[in-house]
Amino acid sequence: MYLIIDASAVSGTKKILIFGSSTGSSSAMDYLLADLKEHHPDIQERVVGTVVVNEQHMSEDQLLAQARTFYATTER
Repeated sequence: MYLIIDASAVSGTKKILIFGSSTGSSSAMDYLLADLKEHHPDIQERVVGTVVVNEQHMSEDQLLAQARTFYATTER
């Protein structure tokens, strides 16, 4: 697996929510988090959560709804 992180894409972002499709030893989301921790700790510190979804069957609007639900339940 190869990850290329464009740190400039999230340079002005205060909070980062990561969506992924699986958990366990082959989880790309876990690899991304580990890579951020090792190579981009400033970005990793802004990750506020992760959400496992079946993104192949979700529209952009559904993903945005998931993000809104996440923030609504965690920012009380």
